Amino acid sequence: MDTAGPKRRVSRAEVAKLAGVSPAVVSYVIHNGPRPVASATRARVRAAIDELGYRPHPIAQALRGQPTKSVGLLIPDEGANPFFSSLYQAVEEAAFRRGFVVLMGNSMNSAEREREYLTNFTERKVDAVIVIPVEGSLITSEVAQAEMPVLALDRVADPGIATVMSDNRRGAFDATTHLLGHGYDSVGCIAGPQAIGGGQDRVEGWREGLESAGVKPDADWLQAERFTMAGGLAAARKLLAAEHRPRAIFASADVQAIGAIRACAELGLRVPDDVAIVSFDGSDACEFSTPPLTSVTQSVAEMAEVAIARLLGEASSEPGEQVTIPTELVLRRSCGCDEG
Repeated sequence: MDTAGPKRRVSRAEVAKLAGVSPAVVSYVIHNGPRPVASATRARVRAAIDELGYRPHPIAQALRGQPTKSVGLLIPDEGANPFFSSLYQAVEEAAFRRGFVVLMGNSMNSAEREREYLTNFTERKVDAVIVIPVEGSLITSEVAQAEMPVLALDRVADPGIATVMSDNRRGAFDATTHLLGHGYDSVGCIAGPQAIGGGQDRVEGWREGLESAGVKPDADWLQAERFTMAGGLAAARKLLAAEHRPRAIFASADVQAIGAIRACAELGLRVPDDVAIVSFDGSDACEFSTPPLTSVTQSVAEMAEVAIARLLGEASSEPGEQVTIPTELVLRRSCGCDEG
């Protein structure tokens, strides 16, 4: 029986000693920077790596030009919005079926943190990156020199970055016209940050839904807050305090709608008897709210499948191309329907 145990991991210092360089130079070779290394020195370092069997996964594979079988995924805030957790699971499943692992980072809605993660993904030589951009994101400069596929998911990023996202405008239009179909002649909107492309589209869909029915919204029927429960609570308080309070509310995210339900409860208003609500996303939270939420449901599985297929070259993708995935309005009780 072999009692030798696991093989000892070779250190970077040992590689440096064999190659006759400093550990910092070994790092420059592995990471291809930030300082240049002479070709002869680089060759000695690579030879030492091979001789000692140094394998800093996943960099060792990248040094040989082989794929690392990894995809970086950067989300804006998993904790505040369960939709992103569902989207991560869908991306992970689509990648796993192809033999890839997913490295996830949370930008926490910070553009600076987003840039740091993108740099980190680049240094780790991931084969591709999926970004759900934060407000005001500018990711092109971070990945232009990385020479790896980058795709924006759920939200539009810089021009030139391909995007896979739901049909936000049509989904918001369907939600608004459904509420109007119940006979509610006034529908307010809880919007998200308008610097985010998908948020703008949802507001436009709400406006088009009202216009199609000949309804002119009051100025105070539109309130923009973050895609959080606290944001929905704050926006709903303003809507419900308006002189001409809307009879129904379209919330641009499920978490905002849950905050709106809380605002109604504070005022003793019943949902949907006094205020009807329809949301956007279709996360699991919809089925467990009180009452269950009617929601424009995004097909996270299809979004993830399309994104991974394009990133890995299974389907063609042009710079700046936008792939739009249809949504489905799932009826529950918050709008006044009997379903759910």
